[in-house]
Amino acid sequence: MVRLQNTTVIVTADHGESFEGGVYQHRNPYLTRPVIHIPLIVRVPGQKDGRKVDVTADQSTLAPTILDLAGLPKPGSMRGQSLRQWLESSGQGMEEGVAFCQYFERNSVYKPLQEGSIAVIEGDYQYFHLLSMNKSELRPLNEAQNWNLDRSAEYPEKAEVLRQRIRDRFPGMIP
Repeated sequence: MVRLQNTTVIVTADHGESFEGGVYQHRNPYLTRPVIHIPLIVRVPGQKDGRKVDVTADQSTLAPTILDLAGLPKPGSMRGQSLRQWLESSGQGMEEGVAFCQYFERNSVYKPLQEGSIAVIEGDYQYFHLLSMNKSELRPLNEAQNWNLDRSAEYPEKAEVLRQRIRDRFPGMIP
C-alpha cells in the first residue's frame, strides 16, 4: 500500500467491442460507438474515492496525460491534451473534448488511402465518413451503435461543423 501513495495506475485498451447494431466485432469500417468506446481507468496518488469523468477523449490524450501526471512537459509534436484537469475535478467534463477515430486496415502502404473510414465525436454527436463510398453520416451518440444511421438532414449545421473538424485534423481526407 505504501507504493500506491506515489503511483498512478492506468488501465485502458486499444479498442472496444461490439455486440449490437448489426456489428459483432471490432474490425470493421463503421466505427460504431461500441467499437470505438474504450475503457480508461486512472487512479492518481492520494485518490481515495472513485469518480466518473465524462470528457470526450481519444488515445492521443494518453501520452500527454502520463507526462503531465509525471510532472514532465509535453513535446510540441503531440496533438493530444492532458486529461489531468478533468481527473482532478469532481465529475466535470460533460460536453467537453473531441475525439477522432479511423479505420484504414485494407489499404496498401504504397498507395494513397482509398478504403476505410474516419470519424469525430464532439458533444452528443458522432460524424462518420466512409472513404470508398464518399458517404457521411451524423449519428447522435445515443444511437451511434447503429451503423447505417444518418441524421445529417435533421441537423445540417452540426454535420457541417463536425465535417470541418475532420478536414482541419486530416486535410485532404474528405471533400
